[in-house]
Amino acid sequence: MLQVIKQVHFWTCLIKNISMEDLSSPEILFQLTEIRKIFESQVVSLSAVRRTDEDLESLNDILTKEKCAVKNLDIDACGQLDVMFHIALARASKNVIAEKFINSLFNLLLHLIKMTRKIPEYLRDSIYFHENLYNSVLAKDSKMAKKYMEEHLNLQEKALYELYEMNLKEEKEN
Repeated sequence: MLQVIKQVHFWTCLIKNISMEDLSSPEILFQLTEIRKIFESQVVSLSAVRRTDEDLESLNDILTKEKCAVKNLDIDACGQLDVMFHIALARASKNVIAEKFINSLFNLLLHLIKMTRKIPEYLRDSIYFHENLYNSVLAKDSKMAKKYMEEHLNLQEKALYELYEMNLKEEKEN
């Protein structure tokens, strides 16, 4: 038990040392995405195997609300629901450390997701991946869940590159 407490403390301290100001650095944003790819693709594999009916209900509820937010172009709600979906996936893994780690990233992820939501097609694509993640977890297909999480986060990384390129272009024009 003491080991678990030490791990949670380690991750909490690490995340607390990343400020919102740090997120203005493209390098930090890409590193955050890189860590998420490593971490969340493994966690969702566990979620597919360990999930309960209650977990499925929670994921489906969040996904339904997220679809409504996308339809209404409510970017703030989209961002919060996106992060809530990822937290619910971590919770479904039945790994307390995984859930606490994703929870500790909440504000950083929210900032990251809101940035990528500036690209309209990302909203649609994000729902596509969340639906496929949900269906993979529902089917207890850990390989497909991992595949969809990796593709989802690759798409997010691509959106970040597009935003970075757009910002560079704007800076050159000004």
